[in-house]
Amino acid sequence: MHDENELLWNTMSSFAPISVSDKELLSSKLKEVQFKKKDRLIDAQEIFTGYVFIKKGLARLYGYKEGEEKTLFFFREGMFAGSIQSYLSEKPSQLVLEAMEDIDGLLITKEELDEVFEKSDALAKALMRYTQIRLNGLLHFFSSFVLDSPEERYEKFIRTEPELLNRVPQHVIASFLGITPVSLSRIRKRISNKR
Repeated sequence: MHDENELLWNTMSSFAPISVSDKELLSSKLKEVQFKKKDRLIDAQEIFTGYVFIKKGLARLYGYKEGEEKTLFFFREGMFAGSIQSYLSEKPSQLVLEAMEDIDGLLITKEELDEVFEKSDALAKALMRYTQIRLNGLLHFFSSFVLDSPEERYEKFIRTEPELLNRVPQHVIASFLGITPVSLSRIRKRISNKR
């Protein structure tokens, strides 16, 4: 029999062994959610102390600077989407989490997650390891803004996130890389001419 949450269990078990009782515990806390493209999972100034595990779809986390959208992160299948800042502080998010595609997901609140952590060391370990890997990835990305040129940042992006090239509009990729769409177009042309 096919488990509709197979992607979640595969993700979790890649960080720690997950037993049948662990799956039952976590399943009892999850709520199925759907979002349409352009829906906001989290709005700026909204408190959101939970996470959505994305089974299908794509979302982006962004904020505004001088009236322009600045993309900070993309969440795709197999990832937990949310605002860690709002989650940890229990204060309004400064950022927006928006569906870029229709999303099928699983919602868990902070209170429910705390209960899971109290009852299952394996799930706590898996989620802690997941968080560490995500934070390490973010550290590498943000250090790239200090150490790399815009062209190097784009080359890293196409190496590490090739599937997003067909799922994310170019102006949003430019925003994510901290450059203008015109600059991105020039970079893409230079890279194409090299090949």
